[in-house]
Amino acid sequence: MPSQVLVLGSLRGDSSLLDDLTSITEAKVFVVLCPELKSSVKINKTWFYVRGRGDNPEVLRSCDGIDIASRVFLLPEEGFTFSGISGYLNPVTLKLTRVQWAKSGRKFNNKILNSVFLDDFLIVKEFMKRLALKTLDALFLPEKPELPEIKNLISEVSPRFVFYPSQKFTKEKVNETTFIGIEPASSPKGRYLLSLPLS
Repeated sequence: MPSQVLVLGSLRGDSSLLDDLTSITEAKVFVVLCPELKSSVKINKTWFYVRGRGDNPEVLRSCDGIDIASRVFLLPEEGFTFSGISGYLNPVTLKLTRVQWAKSGRKFNNKILNSVFLDDFLIVKEFMKRLALKTLDALFLPEKPELPEIKNLISEVSPRFVFYPSQKFTKEKVNETTFIGIEPASSPKGRYLLSLPLS
């Protein structure tokens, strides 16, 4: 069986689903879109996530998952590269860096700490520059890619796949990028899981 990345929609508090799925699959890496976990989860396997508006960063930090948080990851054996934006796409913070926000005298409350800033887009591009990458295999997002800042990032990093949480499963190819919306894990339709071959 070829190596795979397993992409899972929002758990919405159902941590047992993550444990069940990871125990029966041979996927090499797991990525959860906006977990919305209520308590710590440890599955002792490699899994990543992007935070969304409903996520509690403190709970997620106590889990054994890895917040993608604008970093670029490379699976060396397969040459598979991926990144993602973590946090609430807050229209107020998207225009500013964290330093600019602090200098303006505004506070970092829980909502702001979980918000996406201009820095987060710059970090992705800086990581790609350091790794001499012109494109990504996958980009994981906390929301549907509708905001100009997200669209600009996609145009610059040219991912093969873009994944985001959706109320219904969607798949659309635009130029060289395939956009896939993954349903929450509670969906009765069963379109909350996608296995992406790495080779």
